[in-house]
Amino acid sequence: MGRCAEGHGILRICLFIACLLVDRAAMAEEGTRTQSIILAHDATGSCRIVRLADGNQLDVEIDGVPRRLALSQLVAWGTRIPLQSRGTLELRDGSLIAIDQIPKLVRIASTEKGSGAGASEAAMELVDGALSPLRIPLRCVAAIHMVLPTRLGSLGQLADGAASGGSTRLASPASSRGHYESATASPTTIAGSLEFRNADVLSGRWLDPELLHGEGGGKGGGGESGGGEGGGATAVRWRTSSTTLTVPWERIAAIRLRVRGAAARRGNALFGFQDGTLLAVNRWENDGGPVRLTLACGVELSLPPETLWGEWNSLESLDDELLYLSDIEPLAYRCVPFLSLEWPLGRDRSTIGENLTLRGRVISKGLGMHATSRVAYDVSQGYARFSAELALDGSTDGSLDGSVAGSTREQGSVVCRVAIDAGDGEWTTPYTSAVLRGGGRSEAVSIDISGASRLALIVESADRGDVADRLNWLRARLTRLPNGPATGPAAARSAAAPGGEEKTP
Repeated sequence: MGRCAEGHGILRICLFIACLLVDRAAMAEEGTRTQSIILAHDATGSCRIVRLADGNQLDVEIDGVPRRLALSQLVAWGTRIPLQSRGTLELRDGSLIAIDQIPKLVRIASTEKGSGAGASEAAMELVDGALSPLRIPLRCVAAIHMVLPTRLGSLGQLADGAASGGSTRLASPASSRGHYESATASPTTIAGSLEFRNADVLSGRWLDPELLHGEGGGKGGGGESGGGEGGGATAVRWRTSSTTLTVPWERIAAIRLRVRGAAARRGNALFGFQDGTLLAVNRWENDGGPVRLTLACGVELSLPPETLWGEWNSLESLDDELLYLSDIEPLAYRCVPFLSLEWPLGRDRSTIGENLTLRGRVISKGLGMHATSRVAYDVSQGYARFSAELALDGSTDGSLDGSVAGSTREQGSVVCRVAIDAGDGEWTTPYTSAVLRGGGRSEAVSIDISGASRLALIVESADRGDVADRLNWLRARLTRLPNGPATGPAAARSAAAPGGEEKTP
């Protein structure tokens, strides 16, 4: 009798394990969990992505109805999560990869165009995280961030290019000619800048980066780059124009690299993952096995279905059918300060340089403005509609993650207006918001701008002066008329070249 009962117990455990395995396999086959979706023409719903189809298309179920979506029909799906790791690998296309260990420096077969047979290049190998194992050519890497910035919003500045001095807007690769290290040369030294945790910046060359994981001296090995726990190096050797320094890892905030041929590129979509990783993806392919993602910088990833469906959390379209205002130059911007401080226009960040946030969610695209200010854009290239979601910045309710923090709730109060010029030089105001407050609700705006030549966004204080009046135009975008002229950032940028002071309402 006892043996029978024992046998039944073992059988129940086996059945339970089998059910778990079946459920996991089903999840891999059935796609993502259901999350909110915003479509290009402002329709919303609950959506589950069932499959990534070739040609940058998606098989989805929206409110239970199956359909196929082109990337051009999508604005955003899901919720982008802030980075959860201790560090970040920043790529030159804006991708941010969460890491908890410093990547290894290795050599791989060169994939660069024009490289000869048998040529190799330096690469960084990820040894942890959802995407590992992964090798990324050094020419695609912008920086290794040893720690996350103390302020969430500092991550909004990661993708601005190679560091130049201590400026907030980091210099592009073109501004540093003569200081690049060839990615195909021996990685004995790498040019760049060393950023310390006390905010100091030191330009120079990184010596012996291959000793990152103690190849020159194993666990407990001494020397300037001596191995630490697990055989990794505990310090960085850095050469300036006048001296060579040995800097302990714990003093370093980031190492920025300058590599020849490392121009920034724009992806067609942003893929967000559970650990905060954000990938700028150009295209994907799916033949029923691992899904292949090609990043804008040229890196190719092959993700097993269980990794993709288990870790993938958000998708934001950067397709040229959508034109985000943050991707083009305005005709004019003006801030009229309450006292003397003039606030800048934030592009894909708030006016104080932080990530755009809404109730704990990170929004990748949008504008940040402070009352009282206004910005104008050229919209004469055949656009049909302006859309955005308006909300006071997450910092105005007492926390950077958008959560309410006791007595600091409802700081900031603004009124927003949208004005259009139909081409006759006269401005009309088709939209005026209710009073928006920190910690309060957001408000969606969608306006027909067919035939308009200019668009102006205005933020004004509502009460209590302009204290914490920081407003974000989340996903502020234009959609074009059917069969309209080519849009996208390049076309709009040439049309919107400023020609002197622009009169705005």
